[in-house]
Amino acid sequence: MKHRLLSSQVYRCKWRSLYKGIQSDVWWVWFRLGEIYLNASEAAFELGQTNDALTYANLIRQRAGFGANSLTSATLTISKIRNERRNELAFEDHRLWDLKRWRQADKVWTGNSDSPDAVVSALYPYRVIRPGDATRDGKYIFVKMTAPRFRSPRFFQIFNYYSSFDQNVINNNPKIVQNPFN
Repeated sequence: MKHRLLSSQVYRCKWRSLYKGIQSDVWWVWFRLGEIYLNASEAAFELGQTNDALTYANLIRQRAGFGANSLTSATLTISKIRNERRNELAFEDHRLWDLKRWRQADKVWTGNSDSPDAVVSALYPYRVIRPGDATRDGKYIFVKMTAPRFRSPRFFQIFNYYSSFDQNVINNNPKIVQNPFN
């Protein structure tokens, strides 16, 4: 009960494992240097330290093959930093946590099937076998389709930002009030 959040399936999936013997021999959470730079860039920008934010953002972009100082203080915005984060940490299960932290999940995942951000897509590879055609033989074609496990678009509601407290927690401390929407 004490470590319920840490042992939940979502948390284990996100961080591989925080406990030795559960899918990992590591006792701590691994952070990539790229994530640390992105965190620092976002924090510096939010604090009004644009030069520091720019330095960290350009370090990430330079490592990815962009030219030195590809962003300038005139072009750096919170949207660009968030987009860099989305690109750098793609496929690492950061998107949900970032959207919740920025309070943007309910605006992005509206449940609208016409919204490309709300619909979960998958790429299906097909290998072309044409022995007589050297330009197409052995090539792969990727078809983007709706992921079969996620037929419905993502729908994030305001109350999903909050977690409820167990009743025994509230009983132990009468000053704790149940979160709204729960």
